[in-house]
Amino acid sequence: EDLPVGVKQRVEIVKTLYRGADIIIFDEPTAVLTPPEVEELFQVFHELIKHNKTIVFITHKLNETMTVAHRISVLRNGRKIRTLAREETTPEELARLMVGREVAFDLEKSPCRPGKTILALQKVQLLPKAARTVDLEVRAGEIVGIAGVEGNGQLELEEMIMGLMPCPGGKILFNGQDITGLSVRERKSLGMAHIPSDRHKRAMLAGFSLEENLLLGRQFRPEWVRRGVIRQQALRQSCRQLIETFKIKASGAQQKIKFLSGGNQQKVILAREVSAGPELILAAQPTRGLDIGAIEYIHKLLLELRDQGKGILLISAELPEIMKLSDRIAVLYEGEIRALGPAEEFTQEELGLLMAGRERGEAS
Repeated sequence: EDLPVGVKQRVEIVKTLYRGADIIIFDEPTAVLTPPEVEELFQVFHELIKHNKTIVFITHKLNETMTVAHRISVLRNGRKIRTLAREETTPEELARLMVGREVAFDLEKSPCRPGKTILALQKVQLLPKAARTVDLEVRAGEIVGIAGVEGNGQLELEEMIMGLMPCPGGKILFNGQDITGLSVRERKSLGMAHIPSDRHKRAMLAGFSLEENLLLGRQFRPEWVRRGVIRQQALRQSCRQLIETFKIKASGAQQKIKFLSGGNQQKVILAREVSAGPELILAAQPTRGLDIGAIEYIHKLLLELRDQGKGILLISAELPEIMKLSDRIAVLYEGEIRALGPAEEFTQEELGLLMAGRERGEAS
């Protein structure tokens, strides 16, 4: 259990080969790997192919597909759309086949103009084993990205900031006010929004309608409830407006959220949180498990919110996403911030080494 994730993966491969397998299926195997570990895994793929093994590689990362695959099959809505040789296609064509329309890969990102400090962590102890505490600020009009392999304190950071987990040491300040001991409801009433890393557990009720899910956490607000009774007409009208504004594909406000795609479920959560007018948005793994079209939409929305003066803390295991959206990047390793600086100061290779535990001087 003390082995790095990449080594654990190789142990599983050896176990599979020992059983005499000729076809090995890898389902999103790079999700929790650092970039150097991804390269090592791809080297293993090439060795297996040399020994006449067949690799089925399931992924949504187009750059990885184009790096290792010989043939590529595109699935959409449970159906095979097309199979192509790698030499016959491009990432742009694959993205179009995956979502049924053209996808913009390049985002227009205006210069960052940060304002006041909205969120401040002072000497926060994220993990018991961490030798150093965490100090971090998020300012208005900027996106601060948290890079790191999952399991290095990201979940603790997310839940301590939102009050879902007690903070064992240090302070959390929101607009200068100490909120360390406040409840989730109190924090949200101050102007904090939360896009949880686990939307099914923390952000939605699968058996309930869109309308009911849009009310979650807001059932105490006077515009929705009067004298303990939900104002159904006001709720329904607002729900229709949000469905239109956030381009949620649903049959109507009464449709159960569990029947929506992952991307549209995430849009419902974004609509609920963003429409409350927050100053700070904590977006944890906001594009996890989503198709390229939904990812494109969420990236554009986060940049729009940043340009409107919102402070955004982005926690993501997707390194390209961190580099594309962030104005400043903090690298989290074993509950400590190993590096923090403007996004343009980092290369993807350096970030990969920092995520694996190297110190800043060693990784450059």
